[in-house]
Amino acid sequence: MLDLRWVVENRAAVEQMLADRGGTLDLSRGDPWALDTERRALLQKVEQLRHRQKVCGEEIARRAIVPKALATASPWPARSRKRRRVRPFSARSAM
Repeated sequence: MLDLRWVVENRAAVEQMLADRGGTLDLSRGDPWALDTERRALLQKVEQLRHRQKVCGEEIARRAIVPKALATASPWPARSRKRRRVRPFSARSAM
């Protein structure tokens, strides 16, 4: 098993090792080195977006934009908050 980082950094060696074994590099499904470059760029973008989300969340919390009345209000109707009596297991199994 080859380490991905080593494969990316040593493309010529990988191609030579493959040729020594009588194989060829099939690039019909895409160049693995180009895919790795794209993957790294996407990971970097995801990390930037996560950082932005964290900073924005902290800013919203710091400003306390949400009024207290809205922060404690439930989005569910009052009737759904009523507690329902749960029958004991023996009563349920008798059905």
